[in-house]
Amino acid sequence: MVDIRNIIKERELLLYSHIPVGVFRNSGEWPEPEHQHSLFLYTNDTSERIIEWITYHHRIGFSHFYIYSYHDDPTYFYQQLLPFLNSGSPLVTYYHYADPGNAHQAFCHFFRNHGNETKWILWLNIDEFLCLKTADTIREFSPSDHQEIDVVYFNLCHYGHSYFESAPEGDILLNYTFRANKLASLTRVMIQTQSLPYGKLFHHFSTDFQYSYEYLDAELNSINVLGDDLSLYFTDYPLNAESYLNQKDHHSKIIDTAYIAHFGLPSIMFIENQNNNEQFTYYGGQTYSIPYQAEDMIQYFDQFNEVEDSFLYELWIEQIVTAWNHSVFPVNFWHLLSSNKPSIQSSTAHECSVEDDAKKLVNGLLLGTAQNLTKIEDNPWWQIDLKEIFLIHEIQLFNRLDQNIQASCLFEIFSSTNGHIWQCIARKTNPELFGGMDGTPYVWTSEKGVSGRFIKLVIPGNNKQIGLDQIQIFGKTLQN
Repeated sequence: MVDIRNIIKERELLLYSHIPVGVFRNSGEWPEPEHQHSLFLYTNDTSERIIEWITYHHRIGFSHFYIYSYHDDPTYFYQQLLPFLNSGSPLVTYYHYADPGNAHQAFCHFFRNHGNETKWILWLNIDEFLCLKTADTIREFSPSDHQEIDVVYFNLCHYGHSYFESAPEGDILLNYTFRANKLASLTRVMIQTQSLPYGKLFHHFSTDFQYSYEYLDAELNSINVLGDDLSLYFTDYPLNAESYLNQKDHHSKIIDTAYIAHFGLPSIMFIENQNNNEQFTYYGGQTYSIPYQAEDMIQYFDQFNEVEDSFLYELWIEQIVTAWNHSVFPVNFWHLLSSNKPSIQSSTAHECSVEDDAKKLVNGLLLGTAQNLTKIEDNPWWQIDLKEIFLIHEIQLFNRLDQNIQASCLFEIFSSTNGHIWQCIARKTNPELFGGMDGTPYVWTSEKGVSGRFIKLVIPGNNKQIGLDQIQIFGKTLQN
């Protein structure tokens, strides 16, 4: 009996160098892609930068990442990927490709097994970030009329060491903000998978396809980010490429539109460690002849620190600060002024001094109970000395949540610069309850700010009592 499964398997293997397996299994038709824009990465990087790299590019619209690593031991790198792998709809497809330096075959493995899953594929390295200046996402950057476009080319722009002696900890985009004032002639290629000349690629061992497909198929409809035809860009490379960039202010126009930010110079120490090399391969496929002396090398690579560009920094900061949107407590960005400052109150119902009882409200600990407690009396008050005059912008009162939460609902807040003349800055006259460590304290805010050294809280009326959890006062130093 003929085993049809073996026949199918044989045909699938014979077609390895021709079409994706998903196309073969779909009767030769390209199925509808699952992803619009995807990235391909081949790396043996040992840092944690993969987290930033994936998160940033997902932020600008890439919906999937095909990542191949060739580490000797992939476990640490895989550990960094786990948050992107363990979900209902994983962001990452990962392979450990234990054939170091064989990027060509790794890409062939990707295309064979996953090429039909995405409409567009862009190969980037882990120290490269796509910078879109005229659109928020890659989908917005690629309009519908690109349907007939096979390839979109992005030029690289080298970022320098930003004068760091040694590589700093933290995110690439937060630390490196200096770049060259011109583009490199090198490019990265975003290509429609159905247009990719895979058969020719399979049989032409080269990594040139990282920055060009024209050597495989001159008939590809290729443009750059300005919409210019790039069919001749790689003819007599790099002369034609440099000639194109140097005319009609193309350098600045492309930088103002979209480019690949390349962060390949982590520090001065990194550059100095190359001083035994007659040639310095700053970027794969592009070797620089550099001065032999270390000092001359530093001066040479300062050309990549000519322009301070905070675009990517600000985009990344905007992403990071959204963490504050998840804060339980009200968020402000002024300094906490009240921590453990001298305090006093009208009386105490506890077995301690009025100073010690009053200071409990500024000890920084939220307990949900009344940490201080005055006696039941007429017009009880609490007061703090900030020790100098500040511009006060916000005051937060954290109520007790265990009992008698109505006791502090009505109050007045006063400020003074000398402790003698007082100004009422807030007066709560409605009986609406407020909370505390549940995330709903009472908040008084002034964008303009109020000058004050002393702050006093008073509960007006007969037979009243102050019993709160915490009081926090925020502001900044008064400008002279």
